[in-house]
Amino acid sequence: MQPKDYDVRNLALHSPKIAYAMVAGVPRVPYVGPITQMPGVQSPIVPIEFDTQWFPLTDPAVPPLVPPFTPPGGIGANRIIEGKLANNVTMDTIVERITFSLFQPNSFTNPPSPFQTLFLAMLKESTGVDIQIDVYGSPKYRVCDFTPLENVEDILAVTWPQGWPLPKQCNVKVSAVLNRPATTVPYIVNMALIGWQAIDKDIDDMSVDEARRRLRAMGIESPEVAR
Repeated sequence: MQPKDYDVRNLALHSPKIAYAMVAGVPRVPYVGPITQMPGVQSPIVPIEFDTQWFPLTDPAVPPLVPPFTPPGGIGANRIIEGKLANNVTMDTIVERITFSLFQPNSFTNPPSPFQTLFLAMLKESTGVDIQIDVYGSPKYRVCDFTPLENVEDILAVTWPQGWPLPKQCNVKVSAVLNRPATTVPYIVNMALIGWQAIDKDIDDMSVDEARRRLRAMGIESPEVAR
């Protein structure tokens, strides 16, 4: 499928290497970046998982909270679970969608009920999970403070309609916290970044300035950025 004019012209302003790759017909391949729980997990595919509904405020085993979080009424405190991409992105990447699915294996299982799938489908409308997204690399920035997970899907549609550019060697960190007690535990949150990458060593090695120069030679505006 050929890129649309406005896709290329938009990308040429802030992601010139990606824009040039699209115009030059460089092969594009899918990218799926699952968010895995950290730290100290054994497997690279462990999702974010809440294993306790609430921690009592007096429980000495409660880990430090950043920031402090107290649920309504002050009846307990909940820890923040952190996850990130298993590996830094290895080349410039365009993310076009953030997907998530939820699972509570102990809900509607004793006895087994056909309503479990309906419950999980409706849970996506009001997850009870707040997340914060940070990008680590160059530049480092925060995408959002703690906000309901179900609202995050709209971020790309509203703010990055042509895709969310992630530069080479950056990583995405997700901090998650329950904003209400989970119905049952464990409460598993599977998140992934979906997008694409241009596979070409010349594009990978090309400087941003060279990409801008080539775009301008093709009549596509890509202004120099003062440093």
